[in-house]
Amino acid sequence: DYSNNSSAKASTVVSPTRDLRVSKSLYDGGAMAGSVITYSVYVNNQGNAVAANVRLTDTLPLSTTYTGSYNQTYLPNYAYNAFTPTVQGNVVVWQLGDVPAGGYGYFYLGVRIQDSAPAGAILTNTAAVSTSDPDSNAYNNTYTYVQTVHVPDAYEPDNTFSQARPITTDGVSQRHNFHYGDSADWLRFGATLGQE
Repeated sequence: DYSNNSSAKASTVVSPTRDLRVSKSLYDGGAMAGSVITYSVYVNNQGNAVAANVRLTDTLPLSTTYTGSYNQTYLPNYAYNAFTPTVQGNVVVWQLGDVPAGGYGYFYLGVRIQDSAPAGAILTNTAAVSTSDPDSNAYNNTYTYVQTVHVPDAYEPDNTFSQARPITTDGVSQRHNFHYGDSADWLRFGATLGQE
């Protein structure tokens, strides 16, 4: 019986694709003059092939100064602080080399907001990722995170309640830091019935 002496299997050839994606968020801190905040940048390769010569660039907002960074990556194995950025002015760059399909990493960088930054100033931070290979979706290669500088918490070093500047509601969540020195240290909050 020669009918079962051979078999055939059809396979579909899938073209290699690279799809780098970057996103950005605030990891820690509040946007107030003189404060230090930490951004988190997430990068991954959603394609099915290795992306070569990957470069991550973060352009820091005006009125800020870079204070440091660290990273956690899975390219493909876990590594802590495997990449050291170069910093020139307000531009921070990581050279990631080859990023495998499914590879990803978190990059954390701190900045200090200048003391002279006025309340209401806009902080615009843009992260971008690129590869020397064709990228199947260029629309997710950049991400811009925007913040507004807020009035700092009120602390009256002269120990008089009447001179403490009140903290007014501004429509956003605020983190208030209490300084305790002695029983004469004052903090003053502006609040309205129905607000927390």
